[in-house]
Amino acid sequence: MKKKTVVWKGCYSNTTEYMELVRGESIIVRGHITGEEEGKPYYASYILHLNLQWEVQSVSVMMKSDESVELFFEKKPDGWFDKDGKALVTLKDCTDIDISLTPFTNTLPVRRLEMPRGATREITVLYFKLPEGEFYPMQQSYTNIDDRFYKYENIDGGYAAVLELDKDGIVVYYPGRWQRVFP
Repeated sequence: MKKKTVVWKGCYSNTTEYMELVRGESIIVRGHITGEEEGKPYYASYILHLNLQWEVQSVSVMMKSDESVELFFEKKPDGWFDKDGKALVTLKDCTDIDISLTPFTNTLPVRRLEMPRGATREITVLYFKLPEGEFYPMQQSYTNIDDRFYKYENIDGGYAAVLELDKDGIVVYYPGRWQRVFP
């Protein structure tokens, strides 16, 4: 997969996302989300820079609604850093990211972990709660049910869902949350 474009429609909230992934010497992912929550329109975008092992190198998130939020984090061997180069010690154990408004970030641990069928792994992610603009560590687990279906669990919140993925590990259907409409 050199380039892939996907469009999702939100089932839980009124959103649409256009995501483009380009793979070269690294992987760059850009997502654009429009929607509304509680009668308020919003626009969000993200840019992820990944290495070829699907490890996050940097993440940029921008949110516009009643208020605007811009976040940038870079992951280095010694931890996460903000746009000013300040170390974010509370995030040091986060291996992946999870952006609440997109199903794409579920692809990151699936691809990075390359788990055999039946395996379960617990991870700590840097979770972006949007549209609030909050971020914090979160415990999650993934179980490879049969390569096209993974069980996702938010350990901290007690939530679980079985995700349907395509051959590239990208979400096709996230029950009650997102449905892919293209391709």
